[in-house]
Amino acid sequence: MRHRVLILAASFLMLAGVAEAAGAAPPAVPMHEIPLPSFEPPKIVGQAIRHPVAAAPVPPIHLGEAGWLGRFWTDPIATFSIAVGLFALALATFSYFQLRALRHTAPAARDSAAALSALERAYVFLTLEATNIEPLLEARANIGAEMAPMTVDGLSVHYRYENHGNTPAVIRAASVEFAHLTLLPSDLRYRDTPVDGEIVIRGGEANPGDKAETRYLTTPLTQEDVIRLSNGESFLWFYGHIVYDDIFGKGHETAFCWYYNHLAKSFYQYGGRRYNYRT
Repeated sequence: MRHRVLILAASFLMLAGVAEAAGAAPPAVPMHEIPLPSFEPPKIVGQAIRHPVAAAPVPPIHLGEAGWLGRFWTDPIATFSIAVGLFALALATFSYFQLRALRHTAPAARDSAAALSALERAYVFLTLEATNIEPLLEARANIGAEMAPMTVDGLSVHYRYENHGNTPAVIRAASVEFAHLTLLPSDLRYRDTPVDGEIVIRGGEANPGDKAETRYLTTPLTQEDVIRLSNGESFLWFYGHIVYDDIFGKGHETAFCWYYNHLAKSFYQYGGRRYNYRT
């Protein structure tokens, strides 16, 4: 960078000197230094008067046409033109190095902006907080098969949306399903619930803040369903996804899928990255 500034400074100084030389007046020649023909009157009476005699003409000496280097020092127009050309060359060289520097800094700037957005953006997840599955199933088992009701109803899961990022997230749509199935469908599809208005979750907070959301089992469990669930032949599935935007104008999605294992009395993640991912 230093040598580029020196090149520009030298070019400006040369251009200023040439302009000053081109506009300066030619030097004045003192008249007393120009020799004049002398005339002396006769000192002796009768002596012939000596008249001035013109000097013999001197043939001009042709030195040939001056080259570009000679004209650079003697012809102001040529000097100015060459200085302008040198300045243009220096400016082009400076611009070339500036463009090269910009080519290297532009990708770095893009990477820095992407890293900043990835560091500060919102990350929304769904968190399971509680469920009444095990208490209801244990209560039915304690009653006995003869006195137990024909169906078990009211199984539910409590959950929240949590933003683990540093900036707010705007929830656009969400799908949360709680069902009793033997296996999860291979072509799993989400039924999005439209969001009225905007649900904004600030960084580091959850929604809802005072009370968790509740999702009930879609259909009651029959006696046969309870037996199959207890034997590990079927499972309670809790799955869905969340669609949201961050403050940088980018859309994101978080998908989740868990199943309830009655033998272990707990939820476990299922399906790997196929059903559990975030963008």
